[in-house]
Amino acid sequence: MTGRPEDHDELLRELRSLADDPAEAEELIRTAGLLDTIGAEEREDLEAVGEMEPASWEHRVDEILGTKARGRNGGADATARTLRVLAGIAAAAAVLLLALYLWPGAKEEDPGSVLGDGKIELVAPAGDVDAWGEFRWTGPDPGRGRYEVLIYRGDDPAAPPIARGTNLKELRWVPTEDTGAWPAEILWEVRLLDQTGELEASADARARLR
Repeated sequence: MTGRPEDHDELLRELRSLADDPAEAEELIRTAGLLDTIGAEEREDLEAVGEMEPASWEHRVDEILGTKARGRNGGADATARTLRVLAGIAAAAAVLLLALYLWPGAKEEDPGSVLGDGKIELVAPAGDVDAWGEFRWTGPDPGRGRYEVLIYRGDDPAAPPIARGTNLKELRWVPTEDTGAWPAEILWEVRLLDQTGELEASADARARLR
């Protein structure tokens, strides 16, 4: 265990005094040695970043366990020191686990996240229109994701799309191809994709030429 040799001898005597039989005492000593070795390494890491606060756990051990120790053998001070060693090791391990959990970069943000509730509402075209022009909708900010617009034939929406707008960051799209070849009725769909290409939300509507 860590510390001065005379402290080790005193600690061994205290551990033996806590046990009801020699076998129990030796088990306590072996357990304490193992925990002390592990705790020493963890305390070194924590002290390097200023995470250790020994006063807090020492006070807590005295408060919670002091009465029980006094009741067993009357060695309140000696027993409290023993218990502080064991409890300190456990506290160091708990603080280390917490520090690792909260360490920057331990939890990465979802790379495909978008801003908003993901609801899309189509605005235009809707119903009967005079011509195919600008397509508009409302929805969340795509963030690092994107929108895409798919145009299908109204009489065969299961067929492949006849036009597509991709990598859209705005809530609008104007077709660049000649829409004169489009059918009189279409089904148009807006999809919101995250950065990885996964579908976040979608909406579709029908529109027709007068």
